[in-house]
Amino acid sequence: MKGIAYVIIWIAGSFWVLYDAKKIGAKRDRFGGLLAMGPWGWFFTCLLLEVIGLVLYLFKRGQLKRLSEV
Repeated sequence: MKGIAYVIIWIAGSFWVLYDAKKIGAKRDRFGGLLAMGPWGWFFTCLLLEVIGLVLYLFKRGQLKRLSEV
């Protein structure tokens, strides 16, 4: 049962990242580097890399939001 709950939370977190990235207007190629991804790129990163992907997204979220406001 605990494993199923973990998987549900993991997938829900990935969908939250997709929703949030679309909401703040994250676009691909706004800045250079490995983390220059759009919403779907962030979704699959979180889905495949689990916690690491979520931490990377939260780390870059402020920069993505600032770039979409310009």
